[in-house]
Amino acid sequence: SWADEEAYFGWGMEASPNAMLPFTERGRLRLAAASLHPPGHPERSRLAAEAEEDFTRGLAIQPDEWVVTTVDRLQGNLGLATALYYLGSVGVAEDAYRQILDKWPTSFQAMHGLGTCLAERGLAAVEEGNEEVGLDLLERALVEQIGALEGAPDWAAALHAKGLVLARLGRSEEALPDLERAAEKEPGNRGFVFDLAQAYWEAARIEDFERLIAGYLAGETDPQQRAAVRFQAGALELGRAEEQLQAGGDPAAAWSC
Repeated sequence: SWADEEAYFGWGMEASPNAMLPFTERGRLRLAAASLHPPGHPERSRLAAEAEEDFTRGLAIQPDEWVVTTVDRLQGNLGLATALYYLGSVGVAEDAYRQILDKWPTSFQAMHGLGTCLAERGLAAVEEGNEEVGLDLLERALVEQIGALEGAPDWAAALHAKGLVLARLGRSEEALPDLERAAEKEPGNRGFVFDLAQAYWEAARIEDFERLIAGYLAGETDPQQRAAVRFQAGALELGRAEEQLQAGGDPAAAWSC
């Protein structure tokens, strides 16, 4: 179980305080647990802070005194950058990913992380009315996600991120294949499934939208997850109904059931 693994690596940190692996692995477990919670959730922040501490302690081990491999250092730095991003320190995380790429220029994980930070900053700039800056950041984010996929062509997270950036750039038709592949590779990932559902809805592919939502609900046993998806799908349908009403059309035409 997760708790058993965490305890195991905690024991490893005590038994071998100058070995990076247990620090990195416990940090990885905590990041995985943090990712299950939405941004701003207290549990996400708590777990990310604990992960940051693990990665920081691991990276403090001196490679000139103890056996520390290049892979150990890379994974530790990637974990620290991701923990910072989860904590909401987007600018600091972006700098950390850039530093990783300076030393490991082919790290597809760092490209993905940098692209994610750039996209977040780009969306924020657009929302603030600075569209030129925002679109430039989104274009740069797209380049990073494409680079990540060159290193890991089937990585669902990078496929999903690339699709979202394309959609935000108004290139919805190009976005759909990437969002579809991400959802196919991780059909249980509610975020991936719903982002694809939203893309279908915005492209007026209502049958695909209905099929995707129905398929997810058929395989999801958690009542809370099922309720969340039903709520999100209903919100999209309500939005379409309001648009129909404002345009003078029949709001009933917006509903899928």
